[in-house]
Amino acid sequence: MSQALLLAQGIESSYDQSQVLFGIDFSLQPGETVGLLGRNGMGKTTLIKSLLGLKSIQAGGIDFNGKRINGLSPDKIARLGLAVVPEGRQVFPNLTVLEHLSAFGAHRNDAAIQWDVQSVFELFPRLQERQSNLGSQLSGGEQQMLAIGRALVTNPKLLILDEATEGLAPLIREEIWSCLKLLRQRGQSLIVVDKYVNRLVEIADRHVILERGQVAWSGSSAELSRDTSLWNRYLGV
Repeated sequence: MSQALLLAQGIESSYDQSQVLFGIDFSLQPGETVGLLGRNGMGKTTLIKSLLGLKSIQAGGIDFNGKRINGLSPDKIARLGLAVVPEGRQVFPNLTVLEHLSAFGAHRNDAAIQWDVQSVFELFPRLQERQSNLGSQLSGGEQQMLAIGRALVTNPKLLILDEATEGLAPLIREEIWSCLKLLRQRGQSLIVVDKYVNRLVEIADRHVILERGQVAWSGSSAELSRDTSLWNRYLGV
């Protein structure tokens, strides 16, 4: 097996006196898609914040692309090639679509396929049609497309998507799933947090389920598909 792109070992994290993560081990290989699952409040958001440098950890270590990153600032971690599509989209209301994509563009890796404004427009033609619209003038689905495009133009080595289909109309949701399938086919490394497990098992290589701040289960999509008792036990679906 090749060197892990992301390797988190023994991660512990707390808010004041309340411990949230208890010795989390999490890894991802280059080009792999991993589903991060669990009910609300089980530690998914805290783990993501820890990976991004937005939350300090009390124990353990996080290596990204062979470099120890825990303790680095979020902007330094981002420059190493770790990007996120945050829950809630967080687009800038007073920037146009084109300004969003132009401002965040960067070429940080040697990938054969480099994302730029035009390739994002090819992925999401609707954004090209609305390139002069402000973020506040976009629908929820369009804002989500923009959030994904904004992350892609940084040309990340690893892209984390936190509830990317939450609150979207079914047709738009399908468009996002199609986008994720395409990214996977292109070899983009992905961590996907999403409640639609039946769709996630179609694109993810592996899954990690968190329960009360610990890894309760991990395995392949085939294993998760076969054992639907896991869905009821840990995911409430």
